[in-house]
Amino acid sequence: MMANDLHNKVVLITGGGKGIGKGIALAFANLGARIAIGCNTNLKMSQETLALLRQETEAILIPADIADPAQCSTLVQETTLAFGALDVLVCNAAIQTQHSLIESNLDTLNYVLRVNLRSAFQLMREAQPWLARSGTGRIILISSVHGKRATDFDAAYAISKGGMEMLCREAAIAYAHDGITVNIIAPGGTKIEGKTGNPKSFSTRLAPNRRMVSRYPLGRAGLPSDAAAVACFLAGTGAEHITGTTIRVDGGCVLL
Repeated sequence: MMANDLHNKVVLITGGGKGIGKGIALAFANLGARIAIGCNTNLKMSQETLALLRQETEAILIPADIADPAQCSTLVQETTLAFGALDVLVCNAAIQTQHSLIESNLDTLNYVLRVNLRSAFQLMREAQPWLARSGTGRIILISSVHGKRATDFDAAYAISKGGMEMLCREAAIAYAHDGITVNIIAPGGTKIEGKTGNPKSFSTRLAPNRRMVSRYPLGRAGLPSDAAAVACFLAGTGAEHITGTTIRVDGGCVLL
């Protein structure tokens, strides 16, 4: 991918204020893309990310609760109003409840599906006319290794990510005639700030850090920059013939 592939491209990233979304936003900004980040929590953190982005490029912050289809529409509308285009949609925002299937109820499942899966469906529908107009439209879905591997600690999350796998394939077929590619990045455990992690010491409620690291053949958990590098590749011309696929960025953890 040439360094100028993404120059002046317009990128909308949900959950772009922290964690993997922040890493993706910064990587795109470094390549000259113009960035819209959506956020619903951690507004202060998102504002700090916005300030960093504006040191490199044009960027806006759009508060929105993607569990609400109308606010998904607002995200796309506000992005295109600000920049007059949309070239790349990154559906990154997600929630984790940390409940097993036995601990979960229907309300839990419905809410996780609304945020993690239905929002991606809605955002793609809203973005499709703009991505088609782009001529190089890209949809990148941030899933998880748990889209294909069951958990005993976060059932609704894994179910939502499994659904995202099929959504990706269906969308890749449906949008191919518009030249829009649709792909998934599936990270493993990733060091992030906020409620779901700590940038200094990655751990889960089931296993201490020492045991988690031993599960990665490459010797460490992921960083937001790992997923961000793949996102930039998928958005560039080097990936124009790749669609409907999942790229694991997991340090080999699913191999063990």
